[in-house]
Amino acid sequence: MKLTPSAGLAALCWTARLASAATGHVYILDPARPQSHPSGEARRLHPVAARVVLAQRAGVEDYHSADLGDDSVRDAVNEFGVRTAMFGAGDGGMRQRAMVLVEGVEDAGAQLPSLQKHTAFALDPAPAARALWRDLARQARPSTYAPLDDAETLDLLSSPQTQFGHHHDAFYIAASPTDFAALLSNPKITANYAITAYLSPPNQAHPADDSTHQSSPWGAYTLPPKSSLHTKRLAPGRPQKEAPLEPPPHRSSSEQTEGLAPSLAKTNTNTTTTPPKRLPGILPQCFPTLSLCQTLTRNCSSHGTCTKKYTDASASSSSPAKQCFTCACAPTVIERGEGRVQTTYWGGPACQKRDVSVQFWMLALFSVGLVFVIGFAVGELWTMGRQELPSVIGAGVSGPVKRG
Repeated sequence: MKLTPSAGLAALCWTARLASAATGHVYILDPARPQSHPSGEARRLHPVAARVVLAQRAGVEDYHSADLGDDSVRDAVNEFGVRTAMFGAGDGGMRQRAMVLVEGVEDAGAQLPSLQKHTAFALDPAPAARALWRDLARQARPSTYAPLDDAETLDLLSSPQTQFGHHHDAFYIAASPTDFAALLSNPKITANYAITAYLSPPNQAHPADDSTHQSSPWGAYTLPPKSSLHTKRLAPGRPQKEAPLEPPPHRSSSEQTEGLAPSLAKTNTNTTTTPPKRLPGILPQCFPTLSLCQTLTRNCSSHGTCTKKYTDASASSSSPAKQCFTCACAPTVIERGEGRVQTTYWGGPACQKRDVSVQFWMLALFSVGLVFVIGFAVGELWTMGRQELPSVIGAGVSGPVKRG
């Protein structure tokens, strides 16, 4: 069979299209970073080098240090990584990190033309990155994501309202290029976050349940243990996470049974009760699903129940902001005997903190009142001491007699 020129040209066009479809692009959207490639074709990186660059920009390069011995990897990190200045806050200033994965992008120039003015590099080949984004989130915030399974972690990463606006780094998996474009149109996000976006080509398998990352095209790296409660040390100048309160004092088994729900009060009181784990970090005020609310708050720390707060009728049915589930806290009442009752009120997004607002206002108002009374008394004494004596007191006293 003889190949005609038109058929050969068509084959070359399809080969070029397949080659471009199999290429992914990483864009760095940071106003504090100058553009590296104002014109011409972006530099191409191997997936291993690109993974180390992504990990360095996510602040978890310690888990990927095994590949830093390669000169090409070090050059890629030096060119596209976060630059830390000797004096000052560095490349991103006070901005939070936002690692965004956008899947199914056929032509970034046509679908997202605003990205062309930012720093970029290409990946050839471009593997699927859901498992990598899941692992980066677990490395950055192990206390939040390590205890969750793969499905729960990916469900949380796909919700923008639980990722942005809570004073921590965001790891977001956009559902489509349209969602990413809507994200870029939000001035609060673009002003407060240094965004690193990976635009992967379409028609890729998503090995979300593949935990054998040692054989991944991205290369080998380590993960924190699932039982880890370690919190990564933040860089200087970054906002610190809110410290949890100390757990309540130990109570007897009978008192613990009285304070629990009826379904939990049937357990054996002779067994030793393990204190619940703390909830580190800052939790969102709203959760898109009831299961996420119960999982991330550990069923509201057994001090309440997850309930639906509101439903946004204007949002689409597939939007994660359609519903809002929050914890409704309930007071814990303990009978101390002889008619004495101890009531503890709870607050916080997971009902994990004691509500001491009443005690605070009583102490604050008493302190202010006491200062006012003392100041008023001192002022009255000072005013009385500066008054002149009446002239009647010295009326019968004569002056000195002049002697001749």
